[in-house]
Amino acid sequence: MRGVVLTVVTMAALATVAIAVTPVWASSVPAGASNEVAVYMDGQTYRMVVNHVNLNPSDGEVAAARPFYVAVFPVNPDGRTDLGSLTLPSGYRPQCDPCFHPGLPFQLVYHDHVLSGAPGFGIDGTAQEQQGIRHPIAVMYDPSFVQSPGFRPLTTIDAVRAAEHLGELLPINAGADNPFELPQPVVVTVQLVPLSR
Repeated sequence: MRGVVLTVVTMAALATVAIAVTPVWASSVPAGASNEVAVYMDGQTYRMVVNHVNLNPSDGEVAAARPFYVAVFPVNPDGRTDLGSLTLPSGYRPQCDPCFHPGLPFQLVYHDHVLSGAPGFGIDGTAQEQQGIRHPIAVMYDPSFVQSPGFRPLTTIDAVRAAEHLGELLPINAGADNPFELPQPVVVTVQLVPLSR
């Protein structure tokens, strides 16, 4: 795959992404898409296997699901599926480089996953097969933050929430109580597995 060098996306283009993200849902997933990806959970890296996707959840299912963040890199405002891998000026590469998850708009395919822990968190017992219903919430990095040679990804829920106040994220949901968060109309059931045993 050819590499993609991050370029600054204009605010006008990002506004277009924010407007387009809600209605433009991926109706098909490109060949080679995987449902097994890395995830940051409480600052540690795990493997996440998506076992079930509900593209039409009820309000009750969304309310009962634990939130997790999809921290999006602002590089794909046109929703292209042929951009290849991304390398940031810091050398960092997103966990999803790209990932075409069912139901995820193509504009959001370059991203990291940030979850909080769950009962059985650790490397023994239920941590090897954690199951949980999660509700994805998109947040988008500010281009100047990810362009920095010293960029480090957000790896905890607290870091994501702090980034909203530190200018590290863009407001992508105008008019919402929290304009930095764009809840996705989907719930997923995931299994979290330690990378090494």
